[in-house]
Amino acid sequence: MGPGRSTPGARFDGEPVRAGFWEQAERVWQALWVQAVAEDAPDDVVRLALMVGVVRATGARRAELTRMSVGDVRPHKRELTVRRTKFRQLVTVPIDDGLKRVVDEWAKRRRRLVKELAGGEAPP
Repeated sequence: MGPGRSTPGARFDGEPVRAGFWEQAERVWQALWVQAVAEDAPDDVVRLALMVGVVRATGARRAELTRMSVGDVRPHKRELTVRRTKFRQLVTVPIDDGLKRVVDEWAKRRRRLVKELAGGEAPP
């Protein structure tokens, strides 16, 4: 199973982008995805892959991303929610198979970190 393909930036149809932008962005996503799903992937690579995957899936702007919370990512429903967009909309975006794997890996690592910070013993 590979990183999958979605319609990049589908939320903002018609916006002009320079030639080759989406192809380059897709190459970056695929390279990050391969690294993020590896057994020994560093946490920062997984977080970066998550951010790139969310931008790729939603077309969200930087300010919209900073306002997202953990509750906006719902892997069990295979969707993301972008709140408080530029036009004050609530946008729900599907998660493809590649992003779902990265989200699952990120969530597993986040649970482990939260448990460690709370003073519990980290699971193996």
